[in-house]
Amino acid sequence: MAVSASTARPSAEFDWQRFVPAIAVFAGLVWACFGFESIVRPHEHAYGNILFYIPWLPSMVVVYAVHALHRELNSRFERWAGRALLASMGLVVIGQPGIIFDSTPLMGVALAGFIGFVLSTLAFGIAVARAGIVPKPLGWALAFTQLGTMAMGLALSPWVPLADDGSYSGAVVHGAVFLSLAIWMVRNWDTVREQPQQRRRA
Repeated sequence: MAVSASTARPSAEFDWQRFVPAIAVFAGLVWACFGFESIVRPHEHAYGNILFYIPWLPSMVVVYAVHALHRELNSRFERWAGRALLASMGLVVIGQPGIIFDSTPLMGVALAGFIGFVLSTLAFGIAVARAGIVPKPLGWALAFTQLGTMAMGLALSPWVPLADDGSYSGAVVHGAVFLSLAIWMVRNWDTVREQPQQRRRA
């Protein structure tokens, strides 16, 4: 009795990147709500240190997706800036429980991650702006999103007192940046990510 060869096609690979625009919208909205909540209810609120993960983790996904979008450019600067940014964000994820539970060793990890985040966000945004796949204004916005967040916190300090933790008034800047990026992604993401990148930079 003859046995016919299976003609079943292998299952398609899960395309996680098609969800990136929605993730960016979610991250931007939560950052904005996070910031406005701290403005409306100033002073420290410990629960904010836990809720911090809700916008932070989706933001990591968006950063990774933008980083992956530049893979074909073979840009050494973008490659290392993207890796440094994701590593710094990972350190913040690991160190944030130190702030939540007042653990000094983990606070050190969080501080190292935060410093790395400030510097690598600047470098990554500059790399993205230089590459030109994402609109240059969005690249520059990414570069200065954390510095802008800090500046916004200082600007609002007469009305929203600065705090070591638990207050995130400046996060409205992250909200504006990620929502702007999300709007561009909703309109262009599928087209841009499927285009072979012709430009290569050292």
